[in-house]
Formats: sequence, structure tokens, C-alpha cells
Amino acid sequence: MEIEELRQIPLKEIAKKTQLDEHNIKAILDKDFEKLANVNVYMNLKILQREFNVDFTDFKQEYESHRVDTNNHKLKIQPVLLHYNNSNSRSSSGFISYFILLVFLCVVAVGIYYFIENQNQNYEKTQENISISNVSKEDSVEENKEELKNQIEETENNLSEEAIKKNDEKINSQEQNQQNKEENTQSVNETQNTNQTQENLAQKIDDEEKKENANNTEELAENKSEIQGEKQEEKQEEKKVEVTTQDNVLVIIPHQKIWMSIKDLNEKINKNYLLEKKIELNTNSLIFLGKNNYDLYLNQNKIEIPANKDGRYLIFKDNKVEFLTRVEFNKIDKMSK
Repeated sequence: MEIEELRQIPLKEIAKKTQLDEHNIKAILDKDFEKLANVNVYMNLKILQREFNVDFTDFKQEYESHRVDTNNHKLKIQPVLLHYNNSNSRSSSGFISYFILLVFLCVVAVGIYYFIENQNQNYEKTQENISISNVSKEDSVEENKEELKNQIEETENNLSEEAIKKNDEKINSQEQNQQNKEENTQSVNETQNTNQTQENLAQKIDDEEKKENANNTEELAENKSEIQGEKQEEKQEEKKVEVTTQDNVLVIIPHQKIWMSIKDLNEKINKNYLLEKKIELNTNSLIFLGKNNYDLYLNQNKIEIPANKDGRYLIFKDNKVEFLTRVEFNKIDKMSK
């Protein structure tokens, strides 16, 4: 990203993401070196480059030139010494005084320079430590969220497996009861062969019980099949990605919040925002994404990010997607202005 692209992002969003002062950010973007006199410029540049991938090479050269010119201007002090033409001794004394004063001023200037550099280095280290601490805290929070999500999914899977297991045990119990009843019925029939009326009655009871148990068994088997089918459908639905049904539409689905910059190549309009949900594009666009943590679909087909390309830079044109390098991205961006 160039510094001109960074100017298009609101100052509040940059300050919120980098934890830097808005006035310092504005001074850097406007190259107002006078307002940066008491600011650790290099520390601010490192944080901006890390968060937005901005190239500050030209800015650093201009800043160094300004600082050298400023220091040279401060050292241009014209000491006023008395000069006497009447005496050679007085002339020599004036020259020695001038030389001593010049050496003293050089020593003081060198001391002040090294003192300022030391203070800048200490301040820069302190800010970097604070920034690293904030990043570590954010990573820790994200890891805790991911772990909690995994625990919830594991608990839901365990509950579903326990429900199926209980239904299996219930079906097995019903089948065992049915088998016991059949054995008991056969025993009753064998011992009561002398009484035809009782035999018919037992046969009738046996038939009714068989029908009832068979119905119960079928119902339990259907319930088991339905539960298993529902579980499979839930797993399949979790794996499905809801994409558009229209053709020639590019769909971007982020895995988490990512920074996104889109330039409409037809209307020459730039848009910058945090992408939280899927977005659908049907116009020629130049796209920059803060991270590669996203899925890409075109005509309902998932597009894989090439291993030899940077997934942050891409162009959607003539219903095709092409991944770019940063140099190619900047070239197209400049040509489209």
C-alpha cells in the first residue's frame, strides 16, 4: 500500500487500529515535519507499516533530509569577537577565543545530538513493548474464543451420540422383551394343549402382543433412522457454504474480521471498511484484503489461492479472478485513476 492509499482511510480508524495519536498520524500523512519535531517518527512508521503494509521509503528520505537541514541551520552561529588592528597580541588573542568558542559549541551540539538519539531509542523500545503486549493479549483472547467454540461443538456431538445410544438400548430392550414373551407363549401353549378354548385364547393374545411389539419395534427403528438422518443432515448443513445462485458474481466470505479496500474500475470509486460477513461483487473491481483468511467463490465454485501469489491483491474483471503482486496492483491502481 502506498501512502496515498493510506490517506483515503479515516484518521479515527487508523488511530483505533494502531493506538497512535491522530495528530501525529495526520502530520505524517501531510509530511508536516515541523509538527513532528518532538515525535518518535520511526516508531510511528513501524506500527503503520506493520498494520497497513505501507511503503515509507520516500517519506524516510525526505524526513532525514529535513532533519539534517534543521540541525545544520541550528549550528550556524556567528560568534562576535573583538578584533583590534592596533596590536598583534590582541589579534592573536581574539583568534584563540574564537577557536575555543567554536570547539565548545561543537562539543555541546554533539552531546545534545546523542542525548536526543538515546531518548528516541528508549521511547521507541517502550512503545514497541506496549504494542507487542497488546498484540499478545488480542491473540490470547482469540485463542480462548476458539477453544470455547471447540468445547461447545464437542459437547453437542457427545449429547447426540448419547441420545442415539439410549435409543439403541431401548430398541434392544424391546426386542428382548418380545423374545421372552414369545418363549413364554410357546410354553403356555405346550402345557395347555388339553383345553382347546384356553389354547385359542392364548393364541389370540399372542398374536395381539406380536403385532403390538412389531409396531413398537418398527416405530423405534424409524426413530433411530430419523435421528441418524437428522444428525447427518446437520453435519452436511454445517459443511455447506451459502453462496449466491447468480452467475458471474464474485463472493468473498471472511473467516474473521478483515480490512478490505475495493475500487470500482468502472465508476472509479474507492470503498474501505472492515469485512465481517460475505460480500457479493458483480462489477469490475480492484480488491485489497488485509489477510488471506477468507474463502472465494465464482459461479458457485471455490477458488483456491495460488501458493506462489499473495492472496491480498486480486482483480475481478470480465467475470474472471486474477491474483496480483503488489507491484502489479499499484500499477493497475495508478492507471485506473
